[in-house]
Amino acid sequence: MKTIVKDTRNAIRIGVTCFLAYLSCYLGKNLLSAMMPQLLESGVFDDISLGRMASVFMLTYGAGQLINGVIGNRIRGRYMIAVGLLFPGILMFVFPHCTAATGVILWGVCGFFSSMLWGPISRMIGENTKPAAGEILMTLMTVASSLGSLGTQALAVVGGITGKYIIAFYISGSLLCLISLSLFLYMLHLERIGVVQSNCRKENKHETNGSRGLAFMSWGFVFMLILTMLNGVVRNAVSFWIPTFFVQYLGFSTELAAGVMMILPFVNIAGPFFALWLMRVTKRDEIQVCLWLFLLSVPLFAVLFWCRGAFSFLSVAALFLASAAMMGVCNLVFSVYVLRYRDTGKLSGISGFFDFSSYISASAGSLLFTELMAGNNWNGLIFGWVLIGFLGALFAFFSSKSNRKI
Repeated sequence: MKTIVKDTRNAIRIGVTCFLAYLSCYLGKNLLSAMMPQLLESGVFDDISLGRMASVFMLTYGAGQLINGVIGNRIRGRYMIAVGLLFPGILMFVFPHCTAATGVILWGVCGFFSSMLWGPISRMIGENTKPAAGEILMTLMTVASSLGSLGTQALAVVGGITGKYIIAFYISGSLLCLISLSLFLYMLHLERIGVVQSNCRKENKHETNGSRGLAFMSWGFVFMLILTMLNGVVRNAVSFWIPTFFVQYLGFSTELAAGVMMILPFVNIAGPFFALWLMRVTKRDEIQVCLWLFLLSVPLFAVLFWCRGAFSFLSVAALFLASAAMMGVCNLVFSVYVLRYRDTGKLSGISGFFDFSSYISASAGSLLFTELMAGNNWNGLIFGWVLIGFLGALFAFFSSKSNRKI
């Protein structure tokens, strides 16, 4: 009984630490998207420049996931998490004073440092908690990302009300720097009392049969990786353009777009929990649930194509539900599928590799979307979203069939 209480208490400590760290990360990495309508309206940057900043951010964030994921297998999480929050915080103070060219460089640097969190967080949770607790805590990281996005929308509202977008960047930078220092000291405390250990693999205390059942570079692994890349395009590149979609396609004001966007994180939070509920129906087959969620996104994106700017409420509802479905897919990949590799001792690297693949594809998707935006081709953009939903379901089917043969 004492052991159960101790494990629960330690899982809560680790969960709260990682939750706050990941939520804070989104206060920086999503702020450009939230502030984009105001930046365009003020004439500080044009949509091409901002699109390039987003693409470079996703590119360096994705590449950083691969590099920092491997580094995270060897370096204590407190160092990487603290640095991954501190430097983006500093950059938030610098960005409002940048030109378009230096802004692209800044967001590239910001992307690399922001990528220092996910691998170490996955490792900290996977190696220091039991499987059931780890699955819940990793799901809460998805919730943290949604709440962090809500925070950026709140900052956008503040910027809109005051008429000074620079305030939003200053507030974000201050919070990131403060939280970075606080979490570093608290994680040092957790290490000293033994709650967080540098490597739990030697005891194999959290090994599961599921982790033995998956093989590297099997066809199932490859198909799941492609599925993750497709999800990355929808979840990141598409979500970046949602505020602009509201303003340019649906005719919302920038203030209304920011206000409506504050609803999206709450809808997104429902996605992961809905996906976990579906896991019960499929007897814990996360790949089958991914297939269902991708299929669900197809008619939802098709609604946008059918409405063609009319029926704003229906368009917003369909887009938000599709976004929630993609958040559900993302959560299943990183909180269930990836954690099956917890006993390899390389969980940070594997998780980072999947996130790297997700953001590299999102970067490519954002570049394509930027070109379509330059021609004001929203219908072509929406058709691409429909196609991605169909392809995601197809590769989920392939992965499901292949994994059964391993």
